[in-house]
Amino acid sequence: MAHYSPDEAGYWAVPEKYQSMRNLAETMRMTWFILGDDDSEDAPAAMVLDMQPGHVIARHAHDCERVEIVVSGSLDVGDRILRAGDIMVAHPGEFYGPHVAGPEGCMTLEVFSAARETHQIVYQAEDGTKVKPDALIGEYRPRRLAGMEGVREKVAAVRAEAAKRNS
Repeated sequence: MAHYSPDEAGYWAVPEKYQSMRNLAETMRMTWFILGDDDSEDAPAAMVLDMQPGHVIARHAHDCERVEIVVSGSLDVGDRILRAGDIMVAHPGEFYGPHVAGPEGCMTLEVFSAARETHQIVYQAEDGTKVKPDALIGEYRPRRLAGMEGVREKVAAVRAEAAKRNS
């Protein structure tokens, strides 16, 4: 049995095999827990994301079952605002997002039915092309993604609200 706390040194340490993903986002901390054999890409995995206000998770999909639980803060998922305790489920190939962390930031716990899907994410470019880059080998998403309309305005509004709260 193991116990983990986000306040302890090492909690946010990225496992060796995921080091190339460590700097994907400057406004988010993340950590992984493989639920089974650490060497199996087919084992389930859990990922904790700690996002600063206005952090954006681009529209994407995974080729596995995925559940996300909001632990703290809020997350704008397009058609509603999720808050602590809310759950979102996505099935294989189901696109979701973009998501924007609220003015107080947001921490979520995501559980994936296959560990490989934490780094092999499906994106859809503006031209409709689907791509599945592997971040572990340095491949990254296309620059212009479908479904990202209005995100800049949402981020600006969230950051303005966060600044008001902090002044």
